[in-house]
Amino acid sequence: MSMDTERGAGRWTVAAVVKERAEVLRRFIAWHVEMGAAEVALYFDDPADPNIAWASEVPNVRVLCCTPEFWLSRGVPADASFNKRQIQAIQHAYETCATPWLLLADGDELIHREDGGIEEFLAAQPAEVRSILVEPVERVIVPGARRRLHFRRKLRPRQLSKQRDGALLGATLRRGGLTGHTTGKSFLRTGIEGVMLRQHFMQQDWATPVIDLKVGPEEGMALLHMIGTDYDDWRAKLPHRLISGSIRGPLKSLIEARMTDEGEAALPGIFAALFELDARTALRMRRRGQMLVLPNSVGAVVRKHFGRDRSRAAAARRTDRARAA
Repeated sequence: MSMDTERGAGRWTVAAVVKERAEVLRRFIAWHVEMGAAEVALYFDDPADPNIAWASEVPNVRVLCCTPEFWLSRGVPADASFNKRQIQAIQHAYETCATPWLLLADGDELIHREDGGIEEFLAAQPAEVRSILVEPVERVIVPGARRRLHFRRKLRPRQLSKQRDGALLGATLRRGGLTGHTTGKSFLRTGIEGVMLRQHFMQQDWATPVIDLKVGPEEGMALLHMIGTDYDDWRAKLPHRLISGSIRGPLKSLIEARMTDEGEAALPGIFAALFELDARTALRMRRRGQMLVLPNSVGAVVRKHFGRDRSRAAAARRTDRARAA
């Protein structure tokens, strides 16, 4: 370990504005602590979220309840759009961060580095590197591949798999085949004056993005977007994604049109067309560098950090049941 790392130059915090099921929050916390995060800062958008009680007791987790008073202190009303609230929450995370680096993420995103050495990687960055943008990859389902996790990368139009039906393929061409955001999320060096945060990076002079370094699977890093993990989670978040602009353009129009024509019955087929790949297609994409494949260690990581505390795990399960009721 380098002298810089010993002095803590690479220590990092991950911050997220969350409104998630307990299962998703356990995954987010456990994964990032396992990756070496010194702190997980959770901004609960709903100050009455039942997950607050158990999350507040987890080591390395800092819980902030986004009450109307909190939003007032940030200069936005409690009924402002989610995007405006999110920006103010992550700006607060940056201003109060106690580590040299801050990672911005959503609750369904996990940072990955092949060797796990995120702290060493950050400590090795020269002082002029203020922001590191990490490429997103999107979870897809390959039937029968339970021991591995498959993630598709942003592709050029001619690289896109023909697995999707023609309409859905056309609706995602401009997004490189991804259904979520295509920008990625950033590690930010803290303590820099005069910066304004956005969801994906920071800006100076209120307009100029600060992106000093970009990394992706070629450098052994990726932002794992778990958007296609299961249908129920995708369905539950769909209304918010359609309203907030997370899903936009031709894909939004197509989903809304099919819901108008077919109702709820249209959605399982849309999910399957967007997120399910047969093994042959997945193998071909992997050989072409279009797919990131990782061992499925998520469950083991969650059990490592939560499985030994049966009372905490039980409380989280009760929270999920309460949400579903």
